[in-house]
Amino acid sequence: MQFLCSIPRFFGQAALALGPSIHRLVLATLAALALSSSAQALDLKGLEIGKPVDCERMKAAGTVVGGQCESPETTAGWQTTLAGHPTLVMFNVEHGKLTRALSNDFDFDAVRSALVQRWGEPECAEAPMMNGHGAKFMRTLCTWTADGATLAIGQNVQRWGDRFLQFSRDRSAEAARAAASAASDI
Repeated sequence: MQFLCSIPRFFGQAALALGPSIHRLVLATLAALALSSSAQALDLKGLEIGKPVDCERMKAAGTVVGGQCESPETTAGWQTTLAGHPTLVMFNVEHGKLTRALSNDFDFDAVRSALVQRWGEPECAEAPMMNGHGAKFMRTLCTWTADGATLAIGQNVQRWGDRFLQFSRDRSAEAARAAASAASDI
């Protein structure tokens, strides 16, 4: 699915050279391919991006702190576990739907392993890094993308020892949907 989301940038530019109608047709075709993927929707402990928040599920899997889960607009914390390790996940709700979940307090290797077991191998990028003292380490960023959502985890991205998990809307899929909608006017 991630591969399909990067195709429009390449083919879209080539089609644009052939004219706006061809450009819209190519983008609509690619969007249809991306949207017809049989990939299962990504979720974080049963919660899906863009879907109503299931407060009962959240409460069963942890404690909501600093906000009201039932509120249609909120930013709050969720004390839960990821891959069996306690963590705090910050989440945003807009119009009663989950828009983002973030965490920077988890065991990277355990969570990555659990996500690979559940969703398969992600797209990963690794690069060697060196800090100001000459110590070398690897920067790692892995992403899973399906059904309009992206789940990304990273470690040592800005400095040694940092890590993050972000579950949010996939902007590439939104662009593909917009292109498909525009092409339907042809």
